Order: sequence, then C-alpha cells, then structure tokens
Amino acid sequence: MQNDFYNKNSSKPIRKFTLWYLIVVLVLIAFSGGFYVGKINTGGFSKVVNYYENSLSASELPKVLDSDLLRVVWGYIKNSYVDKDNIDVSKLYYGAIEGFASGLGDPYTVFLDPEKTKEFDQDINAEFEGIGAEIGIRDGRLTVVAPMADSPAEKAGLVSGDKIYSIDNIDTTDMTIEKAAKLIRGPEGTTVTLLVLRNEENPMEIVVKREKIEIKSVKWEFRKDNILYIKLAGFYQDTDSLMAQIEKEAKGKNIKGIVLDLRNNPGGLLNIANDVASKWLKSDTDIVLEKFSDGRQIFYKAKGKATFEGIKTAVLVNGGSASGSEIVAGAFKDYGTAKLIGTKTYGKGSVQELKRLSDGSSLKITTAKWLTPNGNSISDIGIEPDINLELDLEALAKGVDNQLQAALEYLK
Repeated sequence: MQNDFYNKNSSKPIRKFTLWYLIVVLVLIAFSGGFYVGKINTGGFSKVVNYYENSLSASELPKVLDSDLLRVVWGYIKNSYVDKDNIDVSKLYYGAIEGFASGLGDPYTVFLDPEKTKEFDQDINAEFEGIGAEIGIRDGRLTVVAPMADSPAEKAGLVSGDKIYSIDNIDTTDMTIEKAAKLIRGPEGTTVTLLVLRNEENPMEIVVKREKIEIKSVKWEFRKDNILYIKLAGFYQDTDSLMAQIEKEAKGKNIKGIVLDLRNNPGGLLNIANDVASKWLKSDTDIVLEKFSDGRQIFYKAKGKATFEGIKTAVLVNGGSASGSEIVAGAFKDYGTAKLIGTKTYGKGSVQELKRLSDGSSLKITTAKWLTPNGNSISDIGIEPDINLELDLEALAKGVDNQLQAALEYLK
C-alpha cells in the first residue's frame, strides 16, 4: 500500500501538457513511421488517440521534449538491442510516461499503468495480498511509514521509520514507491525478505509472510470507565459507515472522554478525513485549507452533526501518522479540540488527485498543498504533540501501552 492522500472526487480534464506528451512519446518511441492524422499506432500495443478532440489549449509541450532524441534512442533500441525481436512496446510506452512523471522529483506524483491502477484501487478499498505496510520516501530512501494494525508487517517486527535498503536482495536505491510496492506484494503464503536499517544501527533482515489483507479501518471499544476508544487505521471506503455505527451505539451512553488513536494511520481519502473531523467540530468550521499553484484556495469545512463536540478527547499520534490523520490532528490542535499525545507526526502536507485515463491507467498527481486552519504547513515538518511521549517497547511487550495510559490519565 502506498502512502497517499488524494481527492477521489476530482473530475477535472487532463491538461494538454499531459496529452501532447503522450502523443509525442507514442510517435517517437513506439514506431518510426506510423503517424497518421489524429491516429497513433504502437505496433503490438495498438491504440488510437484523437488528439484534436481531447487536447486543450491551456499548455504547450516544452520545446526540449519536441526533439529527435527520443527517435534516435528508439532507433538504437530497435536496431541494436540484443533481444530486439522480443521488445515489449507497451512496456516502453508506459515506462516513458512513468519517466515523465518521475522527472518532477515528487515521490507522490506517479503514472500508474492499468495493473498498478487496479492495485491502487484495492488499497483504497483495504483489500489486497501483501504485508500490510504503508511505505514512502523519506530523505531519499524507501521508508516504512506505518505497519497496519495486526498486519503481517507488524507481526514480523517492522516499525515506523524503518529504512528499506533491499527487497529480496534487490537494491532499493532510487526505487519508486510503486515499484517497491509491486516487489513487496505477492500471493498469500509466500514470503518477502527486507533488509532494514533502524535508528542507524546495524542492518537486519526481516522476513514477512504475505497474507490476504482485509482491514476494517475503524475498531472501537466502550470501556467500563466510560471512555470511548477509537482506533482509526486509515480513511477508507468503510470508514464513514463504521463511524456511523459508533455514533449509533454511543446514543444513551454516558461518555466521559474519547481516545482517538491515529498512530500508524497513513491517510486515505480527503472527504473521509473531513467527515471524521466533523464528528468533533461544529458545522461550517474550517478543517483544512488547500492551496493550488494558480493561487486558488479552498477551505474544507465541517458538515453534519458534531456528535462528539464538547467531549474531552485525547488523540494519539506518532511518526506513522501521516496526511489525512495529520489534517484531523492539525485541526484539533489549532482549535484546542483535543490533546495530542505521542511523538511527532510524519509530515506529508500535500494532496493528490487521481486522473483516470481511457485505457485503465491513471495519473496520481500532486495538485495542492494543505495547511491547518491557522495556516500552518506541516510538509516535512510534522505536528508536535502537546504531550511528547515515546512508546515504551519493553512495556508494550508486556501488554502495557504507556501512550494509551497517558491518554486515559489525561481524560480522568
């Protein structure tokens, strides 16, 4: 699963910049002479693109891309490559587009071919086969953002902040998140070996057995001390209905306090994160501000009934709390809605939109940066908790969660 936070509801058209690049790549890479008015043929990967109907007038293709260099490279590949008779033109095609996106230097802007797009959709629905860990790029190195609760990754001992140096002996230097995810995933019952560096100590190999991951994004408990404990693993498709179930069960109960556990919550869907924050914040309250490159600003506001408004709340966070969980935590901290307890959050302050393309592929592109209601950016900084408290791993091994105990003590 990737470390992503995106606006699923986006339906804006793809810019001409992207479309014209696809056209040029197809012309210069896929073949040497098959160009016809309004049509592009890539040999084994046949596709017709009517660019007169689809292109927009907003942007022009940069001149640096409108050159003979790609044609020359294609010529060398076609004529000199040792296995030239076995060239998969579709892989060249998709690989060229992936390179175009990766050239931005933004690990969150990526082109996903049809297969990877299906995997991404499975992520959002919290159904896939793998190890159950969110990964990202931190300081240029593939890093575990958060292992999911009760996942194979957590059981094997992976923790937030682990730097992954190899996957089954494949070096991860300069590896994209998408390629790493593809290598880590696999059929249920198989294993993957990760070479991990933790806290600059000696590298260690961690072997993880893959399983079918079916994660409910929310778990909860109405404790005997009248404290409601909510563990939110991510902002996924099932979150709204599960939160509604909590609200239903809470009716008539004398809830004295709430622990909202966002530890190792890597994010998810923007509208879902907004809905969760709305359970505590009065309708029409600003939750997050999106800032776009063209100067536009959009405030996402609380909506609906704030069921838990006024109930004393503690929010647990750590280095695996990213993106959507930082939006919720950031808004709560700005308004004094809750006390944040734990360690500094991950620091992902950008929003991605998924642009679905006609062949089943997609472009996941960073379209905005987000700020807390008070205008604070958390990109690469994170959010400092009100009570900074490291997790005591020795105590946890004995069944004692000192961060949770601190939250419960605060609520008394």
